[in-house]
Amino acid sequence: YPPGKRVKGRVISIVDYGAFVELEPGVEGLVHISEMSWSQHIKHPSEVVKLGEVIEAIVLDVDKENQRIALGLRQAFPDPWEGIEKRYPVGSRVKGRITNLTSFGAFVELEGE
Repeated sequence: YPPGKRVKGRVISIVDYGAFVELEPGVEGLVHISEMSWSQHIKHPSEVVKLGEVIEAIVLDVDKENQRIALGLRQAFPDPWEGIEKRYPVGSRVKGRITNLTSFGAFVELEGE
């Protein structure tokens, strides 16, 4: 499983920090919660994947010594941040949806994921 390879696997376990995916019998990888979405703040991996679901992911790293494979779900999709400066030039007026208000400002979603 070389890094960068697109793989398919079945979600066999969901934990607070990610989801374990069986790539083949006896070979599992972990999709860490931080590698599940480019832009959504995910509180629990079950918001994105379901037990038994077959998913596509990208191999991020292989640690043969510890027999661990790191997988990325978000890397299977285009990075929305690439070309952002062309889509939204500084000073341009845009429409969006306010997703969160804080004491220091507002978070606005410009594109849905």
